[in-house]
Amino acid sequence: MRLLRSTGLALLVTGVAAAIAGALWYRLDRPAALAAACRIGLPNFSRPEAIEPHEVGCHILGPKRRVRGVLVSAFEVSSFDSAELGAPPEGGGFGGTWYSSTRSSKGEEALDRQLAKPIPGLCGIGFASVTVEGWATLSPGHYGHMGIYSREFFADRVIAVGPPPADLLDRVRAEYRKAGFTEKECTGL
Repeated sequence: MRLLRSTGLALLVTGVAAAIAGALWYRLDRPAALAAACRIGLPNFSRPEAIEPHEVGCHILGPKRRVRGVLVSAFEVSSFDSAELGAPPEGGGFGGTWYSSTRSSKGEEALDRQLAKPIPGLCGIGFASVTVEGWATLSPGHYGHMGIYSREFFADRVIAVGPPPADLLDRVRAEYRKAGFTEKECTGL
């Protein structure tokens, strides 16, 4: 009987210590604590219903937010640049943010039209200035094509779409020229 009480007390103390340590870990590093819980079999508590479980796995998402940025879309490219998101988490891909849409995303038609507009000298690369609502991953990872992106942004709603900044297009054209790429080489791409 005495052994049972001692064992029960030890388990209680261990459980309380584990709960305190877990709460402290959650407070200090929420993404790591939630990812660890997911990896041991608990659900990903950061995943909203709009995102399928297989799309996010155990990567932790931040809160839904509205951000502005520029989307670049081409063959195996879906790059979202937004200063409002800050730097991507370290320890993942080579940088940058991969842009995805959720299954219930709204407002995609206007974005698709803008990305399809031909831009002289840029070989079918689509550019759009956008304001979107969605979730960005907080945990480092390898996202997008070949895992080269450090973060993924799941857009749930496209709020505004417009043409890209002219200075961005000028910089990209200058890089093409510097690399010796001409508009003639766009044929067939």
